[in-house]
Amino acid sequence: MTMKKYLLFLLAFVMSAFILSCDNDSEPPTEKPIVESRMRLNESDSITMVNIYNAIGPWREKWDLEDITTWNGVSVAYDLDTEQLRIVGLNVVVGNFDGQLPDCIGDLSELRVLVLAGGNLHGPIPESIGKLKHLNYLCLGDNNMYGEIPSSIGNLTELEWLRITNTKISGRIPESIGNLTNLRYLMLYGNSLTGEIPKSLANLENIEGMWLDHNKLSGTFPIEILSRTKPKQIICTYNNIEHLPVEVWDDSDNRCPPDLQYNRIQTEIPQWVTQQKKWQKGNYVLGNQQDGYGYRLAED
Repeated sequence: MTMKKYLLFLLAFVMSAFILSCDNDSEPPTEKPIVESRMRLNESDSITMVNIYNAIGPWREKWDLEDITTWNGVSVAYDLDTEQLRIVGLNVVVGNFDGQLPDCIGDLSELRVLVLAGGNLHGPIPESIGKLKHLNYLCLGDNNMYGEIPSSIGNLTELEWLRITNTKISGRIPESIGNLTNLRYLMLYGNSLTGEIPKSLANLENIEGMWLDHNKLSGTFPIEILSRTKPKQIICTYNNIEHLPVEVWDDSDNRCPPDLQYNRIQTEIPQWVTQQKKWQKGNYVLGNQQDGYGYRLAED
């Protein structure tokens, strides 16, 4: 978020700066928020946040829906063009959520940070998540959400952190994640993801770490996603991967093999591979496989 347009405020520093008039029921307010200072919370943001709270709250301390200073976990910024406050962050860890994340989450159009972790958050990730074009950090973890990761997540091209962990999310990793060229950390561990790892992840040129472990991923590991420039941490343990192309072990190839322990690797390893320094130093990443599986050394 640039400072040209916004001045960031955490709610803790704007206590008593404004008061919203929102009905304490599931129906959105019909009147504009009543504000006691020149800093007004955008009406659409106000209505959307109340609807989200009614759908999955309360978390931590209960809110007074007429007093934004009680809206714990919410951060705002001042829009110098419209002279309104906009919600730019919803950051709640161990929130004890209960309910389904509503589609209206996509209406928080200036959101930069979205962290909803913990509790009984269930249902799918809304397709509307792809409308949050300015999002830098997305974390949905340690809950009971299910369904597939929506392909619309590939619209979040400003995203630097993507963390969907320890949920019941299943299905394939969408190819569209390869559109997130600003992504630095991809964390999808502890789910029930299936299918092959998409080669489109090779487009993530800025990635520093990728955690895909504790899923049900299968097929051949795509070495195209391994960096040729600098080592990346890629953890893909506890899956069902069957094969790793042997060329990754060539000392003239500067890609670092991923950690594939506790998979179903049955790759046949040629004798030339065992002479490579890379193999002698790092073959442990294939050493421990699921019962009945393991690489095989080819005969001369």
